[in-house]
Amino acid sequence: MNQPAVTTAPSFAARSAANAAATPHQRLYIRTLMTQLELCTRFYSKAHDRFFIAAKLVRPRYGCEIDAALCELTRRQASELARVLHEEVGDE
Repeated sequence: MNQPAVTTAPSFAARSAANAAATPHQRLYIRTLMTQLELCTRFYSKAHDRFFIAAKLVRPRYGCEIDAALCELTRRQASELARVLHEEVGDE
């Protein structure tokens, strides 16, 4: 019998979902983690730099609104930033 080849590559739909904009839930979770770390949740500052760098993200300009910066992230990028922030919260 002819069996279809098994592929481990993510489907187009899965790749598209990962590259879609961050969800409102992800953005809320990131802001919650920032609050726990006593980071400003209104405007981007130097205090946020190390988390964006650790997540391998382009840093927003200082003074821009955090919400605007988070809206620019993909789901994958938001997940990575949340992971970095969560690790820091866990260390405290």
